[in-house]
Amino acid sequence: MESSSLYRLQLGVYLPGAIQPTPAALLKVERHGVSEHGTLSYGRQYQNNHDFRFHPDPALALPINHLPSKRLRDGGALPPYLKDSLPDAWGRLVLAAANQGAALDDYAMLSCTNQNRIGALVVMDQDSQPQSETAPLSLTALYEMAMAIQYGLDVPLDIRRLLTQGGSLGGARPKASISDQGALWLAKFPLREDPFNIELAEAGSMALAQRCHIQTAEFRCEDINQSKVFMIKRFDRATGPEGEQRIHFLSAAGLLNVAYESGLGSYVELAQALTRFGIDPKQDCQELFRRMIFNILIDNTDDHIKNHGFLYVADNKYRLAPVYDVHPQGTHLQYMGMPLVNDNTSPSLDQLLAEVHHFHYSVNEARSVVHELFTTVSQEWRAKFIDVGVSDADIRYLGAHLDRLHARWRTMDQGYDLSSSG
Repeated sequence: MESSSLYRLQLGVYLPGAIQPTPAALLKVERHGVSEHGTLSYGRQYQNNHDFRFHPDPALALPINHLPSKRLRDGGALPPYLKDSLPDAWGRLVLAAANQGAALDDYAMLSCTNQNRIGALVVMDQDSQPQSETAPLSLTALYEMAMAIQYGLDVPLDIRRLLTQGGSLGGARPKASISDQGALWLAKFPLREDPFNIELAEAGSMALAQRCHIQTAEFRCEDINQSKVFMIKRFDRATGPEGEQRIHFLSAAGLLNVAYESGLGSYVELAQALTRFGIDPKQDCQELFRRMIFNILIDNTDDHIKNHGFLYVADNKYRLAPVYDVHPQGTHLQYMGMPLVNDNTSPSLDQLLAEVHHFHYSVNEARSVVHELFTTVSQEWRAKFIDVGVSDADIRYLGAHLDRLHARWRTMDQGYDLSSSG
């Protein structure tokens, strides 16, 4: 006999400027065997008083959204714009460790990771209050626990649970949210298999991104136990006179409403969505183009649809979130995690320029941007990385990949020389 389950979660949202969540919708999902379907129903009182929906597309903002039947192996019925609130791969690992190795399904994870979850979505209890929060730990204690979990060492159950305080940006790298002087930060710890110091490389990449006129959040590195911890200030939080406010967040997967597992989504589609849902489409599409070129030039092949983010502004309009999870991969594979268009993950310069109208650029303007970024990245990456403390050995390791990448770009397509202005 086929097994079945029913999940019911009342979803709340921190509306703009609010320091307490408002009940918004009821999520119901029925699972039958290997597939599930469901509904997302906005409450009548909420509909009468608020026009905000979890996704900006009017077609997905009806009073009752029907979630079509999908197989569990294809991601199930939970839509991508709600999956953005789930823990990342590291968070899932920690949650499993906190539950004696037992994996939790998506609905259980939504219910137990309210506190520092990315964005403004929460699961409400029967009294319409956010679930209980736990006391914070020091950065040193979080580092030591993250290292212990990596190495499979025993960590007390109550302590492990303190690492599960919500979803976060990024994927499988060990990390935790921590409060620092009244603001929420994300601390990213070393991974034991790292071929180079990725924490310092990320700091160098962020400094280089700033030089390329790409918006970044505040960041720094901390010394813990002779290791480096990369710290980035959470941009989905704001501090008001009455307390902390949460800002609704959508990844590119959420904005495009495509499953991360599907391999769908492209830079062109993302620019089209920004043109439709963005508060300032031209500015954000042009910066998205800069980020695309920067990712190519810095060898960041991890630029998939979960590593681009958008923040709610007002009237169901969004803006591009500060850049995150950007650093060289040290692979020299010369491809993009998210394709330019269709499945083109290794576009030529001519192919890039053929699509620039989607990014609100003329061909000449876009060519000038490519030249500017190529010059900045190829000439300054070493200095920026050295400034943040990257070792000589790591500079040589990364240079072996980046120098070949930049040499290829220098003479790309029909002899056009990106090292000159002509």
